[in-house]
Amino acid sequence: MLTDYLSPKYHGQGIMTLAVRTLIRDWAIPRMNLHILKASYLVGNTGSSKVMSKTNFEEVCTLEDWAPESKNRGRPRMSIVVLNWKGLS
Repeated sequence: MLTDYLSPKYHGQGIMTLAVRTLIRDWAIPRMNLHILKASYLVGNTGSSKVMSKTNFEEVCTLEDWAPESKNRGRPRMSIVVLNWKGLS
């Protein structure tokens, strides 16, 4: 599982896209013989949506109310988008 966080002051600069692409191409493929990779992000997370699109993932489905609520963050149950990696482009 890949979990990412980037400080808001660095959003929109392509940093996370480069990090994910580098992790896949320079580590996961040569060291782990990667062929299948799945990812997910919370519905409404446009930043993660863009990163996944730019790193060759395609949407498989949306799981409604799948992510548990977070009472300490005041977040209700949320839906997640599930994706499959299409390989190197």
